Amino acid sequence: MPSIVVLGCGIYGLSTAYALARIQHSGQNITIIDVAEYACEGASGRPTTFLSDAHVRNPDLAALLRYSLAMHAELSRKCSGGARWQYQSAQNFDATPANGSIDAEIPAGLSWSKCGEPWTDAQWSRSTEYCSVDSHALGCFLLDEIRAGGAKIMFSTNVVRASRNSGHAVSALHVRPLGGDESSEVEIPCDRLLIAAGPWTAKVLKTLYPSATLDVPIYADAGSYSILLQPLPGGTSQPDWLNKSVVLHTGPRSTQLMMRQDGLVHAATVPPVTLDLGNFAGDSRVTHVGNALHDLETSIQSMLGMPSVTVLRRACFNPVTRSGLPIMSQVPYSCLDQANSTLAADGRDSGVYILGGHGYWGIVASLGSGKLMAQVMLGIKPDISLENFQLGTAPARETANGQDSPSRNGC
Repeated sequence: MPSIVVLGCGIYGLSTAYALARIQHSGQNITIIDVAEYACEGASGRPTTFLSDAHVRNPDLAALLRYSLAMHAELSRKCSGGARWQYQSAQNFDATPANGSIDAEIPAGLSWSKCGEPWTDAQWSRSTEYCSVDSHALGCFLLDEIRAGGAKIMFSTNVVRASRNSGHAVSALHVRPLGGDESSEVEIPCDRLLIAAGPWTAKVLKTLYPSATLDVPIYADAGSYSILLQPLPGGTSQPDWLNKSVVLHTGPRSTQLMMRQDGLVHAATVPPVTLDLGNFAGDSRVTHVGNALHDLETSIQSMLGMPSVTVLRRACFNPVTRSGLPIMSQVPYSCLDQANSTLAADGRDSGVYILGGHGYWGIVASLGSGKLMAQVMLGIKPDISLENFQLGTAPARETANGQDSPSRNGC
């Protein structure tokens, strides 16, 4: 079996390593490396993520999301996802403040919203089916399974450089413990390298291949701000909250509320703040906040209409691309080593792959993308076509609101 190294222990690195281990019936040839102290320290670590393929017009992305959603449901069924990572399906409802009239009654089980203005007279509409997961808990489940299969996990580890042989762009990686010097450097054999480092992907590639000409089109969007609320004794928590979510449309910062199976209420919104990317996920900081987050939490608690206390808060980045479509691609040899014109010209397998930039659909597409990437890395025809997710081939922009515009990814 080839020696495989995955750089990035977020949901995409873990999903790919999990799929690789299952396809091979062993993870003993897999090493996962991350500079962070623990798994899912970046965008993958949000307390709850909503899963849906709604409002997607691009057919390739829609096919990827359907494929991955089926995998989420199947994994939850087989491995008790409801208890282990809060997987649950939900009917979503949209609420828009009314302008003096009521178009529809508040749906059954959502009467709590009457307590928070301006939702007493809101216009309600049934939207679409959702699922939700605790993405950090899902990542930890995948990590445990990968470890059980024999994979090696290296946290708090910096990648220093790549070695190559005469036929491939990578034969080994040289790594050091975070803060370590040259004397602590070790060599990790590597025939196949996956870089799944979110918005840090370009930085990692440049570290390994300083002369690379590849423009990695994965960037950091402001992402979302998530909080978990614990209803206090004497609150009005109702059993029929379960399996319902609500999107409260308040302009550019709509808020989604949902009660999880553990009784905590999850709220997510676009943060009115600036996020400092930092050198790695654990370095990321929320900046220019002022009273914005405090005011946001106060507003959410008012919408909730019941006494509660915030028990967890998380702001994060969403890795996005220019095209709005994810990158699931081998890196062309010519982008890594133009000096070796013979190898670059004959279409030689570089052994280096990039996975990321899923943005708004990140957790939704994780399991499916990981399996498809694993198939490609092992020379297996992927279950669905990845033609339009290759570097240099993204033909159109797909955004969260479904708008398309011409764009391209690549080197």
